[in-house]
Amino acid sequence: QVVPARQNRGLGSWALAAVERIARDRGRVAVRLRCFPINPAYRLYQRSGYAVVEAGEHADWLEKPTGEPGASATG
Repeated sequence: QVVPARQNRGLGSWALAAVERIARDRGRVAVRLRCFPINPAYRLYQRSGYAVVEAGEHADWLEKPTGEPGASATG
């Protein structure tokens, strides 16, 4: 969670990219998270390529493939 005073500075995107890189380097095929649709971060997840894989009554599960294990996002 990013405190409100530090939001909208790219920290959330940076944190997601770091988690995705760690997951990929560890051989994971996807990152999955759970979020309430009313949470402002929900839009960040969608912009970052996360898709709803399970819609819940209150919160949704979103997932993003990590790509090939050991592959770098920068090439």
